Amino acid sequence: MALGRREPDLLFACDVGNSRVGFALVVDGRLCEVVRVPLSELGGLTGCLRMSRHEVSGPTDLPVAVSCVNPEATEKLRPVLAEITSGPMALARRDFPIPMEAAVERPERVGADRLLAALGAWRIAGGPLVVVDVGTATTVDAVDGQGRFLGGAILPGPSMGAWALKARTAALPQVGLNGPVEPVGRNTEQAIRSGLLFGAAGAVERLVAEQKRVVGREARVIGTGGGLAYLEPLVTCVDEVRENLVLEGLVAAYLSRP
Repeated sequence: MALGRREPDLLFACDVGNSRVGFALVVDGRLCEVVRVPLSELGGLTGCLRMSRHEVSGPTDLPVAVSCVNPEATEKLRPVLAEITSGPMALARRDFPIPMEAAVERPERVGADRLLAALGAWRIAGGPLVVVDVGTATTVDAVDGQGRFLGGAILPGPSMGAWALKARTAALPQVGLNGPVEPVGRNTEQAIRSGLLFGAAGAVERLVAEQKRVVGREARVIGTGGGLAYLEPLVTCVDEVRENLVLEGLVAAYLSRP
């Protein structure tokens, strides 16, 4: 299906993170063929959008709903989006509200990605829940049975931990997260990987347990984020994984706008 004109059931959704961008065509409220590229390769989005079922043939006038935690990257994204669509770009919270109450001290300071992930998870669970998002930063957030975002915890993600050990020590090497993970590392690289991944997994398990004390033991735990794949084999607390949770919440917020 070539897209050459505006259709009421079509839009683009874009999640601009700290290290990568997720982009999807949305048809009838559903995400279609999500693509992700590192921020350093934004120009590759155009090529990625040669989709097998929904080919983008030339610029369209479809709107773009955007979740942004990285304003500088969003500005760099504008000319790339202009090659894909001439439609308006609408930022979550600035141009349309996120329909979830943030019961925290300063609601305006909560990252849009955290609220959108919570909204996406709430639409799945429909009750108390905990959202685990593992990326550049790891967030563990609680939503109560009334659908209110209560706040949560923020800690460095495993990849940031690996970078910090290399950058802030004299002798420790940069270690990739791929590879065998043993509780007792037999060399420096294994020891770092063990510390990063078992440490992150332990932190997530403890934070989930503590937040369930607040929202209820029956709370569902929904995981997302590019780094979750490294922790998933090491944790037992995650009930469901939704790779595109922020995009799901973004689409829900955009389609429910006044």
